[in-house]
Amino acid sequence: MIHVPYARIAYNAGLCVALVFSPWWVTFVLAIVGMVVWKRYGEGIVAGVMLDVVYGVPFAYPWMPIPVLHTMLFFAVYAIICAVKTRMR
Repeated sequence: MIHVPYARIAYNAGLCVALVFSPWWVTFVLAIVGMVVWKRYGEGIVAGVMLDVVYGVPFAYPWMPIPVLHTMLFFAVYAIICAVKTRMR
């Protein structure tokens, strides 16, 4: 874990810049790195929500009219990383 003051704030600012100016997969990689480095990095899920709000493409299914693809993807990765990190400690 990184214990440098303001490192997480600077990383979140970089994640926000990546949300706006880069492809979705760059934001995805940055969120994964943040989830691995910090213990609880819920900002990755928030990044998925923001991607869906700004650039979301709705599903073709009538039972899910709202775009939640990135949110589900980032949440699944967060859950997997948290499970792996608890088993490794």
